Amino acid sequence: GLFGLGLLDVDSLTIDIEFGTLDATTPILSGDLFAIITPEQRRMGQHVRLHKFPQNYATTGTQEITTLPKGEVDTAYLAMHIEDNSGTIDEVTVKKGGYAIFDQVPADMNKAFLAQNQRISQTGYYHVDFAASRDLTGMIPMAGVKDWRQEILWSGSAPDNFNIYNDSVCGERRGVV
Repeated sequence: GLFGLGLLDVDSLTIDIEFGTLDATTPILSGDLFAIITPEQRRMGQHVRLHKFPQNYATTGTQEITTLPKGEVDTAYLAMHIEDNSGTIDEVTVKKGGYAIFDQVPADMNKAFLAQNQRISQTGYYHVDFAASRDLTGMIPMAGVKDWRQEILWSGSAPDNFNIYNDSVCGERRGVV
């Protein structure tokens, strides 16, 4: 594939590539990474980032998470993806500024909501989609946000170590009116 970014205002860049699970019968995967650098001077501008936030919860019941980033001027959340492969998520609440913007949504209802909005629910995750039907006006802006929390109701076994992934739109919209 081809992917291009302006890097004028970027100090460092890391690319993570996950090939999946390897075993003794799987050949080592390899590939080449090429960078084409053009002479134009362009800032990165607005782009989508996927962030990974490791979590731990060694019991069942309601877990409140208040550690996900907030307050960034040029960031808006598109979606959250919560791993539920070790525990079972019954419902999720997302609060912004003390108000529930995604309120105690049971897992089955959320799957139906995702299907209605032409999203594919991935096994092992509970997806919170803020940009329903790919409508970017549904993004949750983080500028000035001081209270951003997620409440996850776990049942069955304790989730222990799991990850929350956030899809965020970051950077200024340069040149767009």
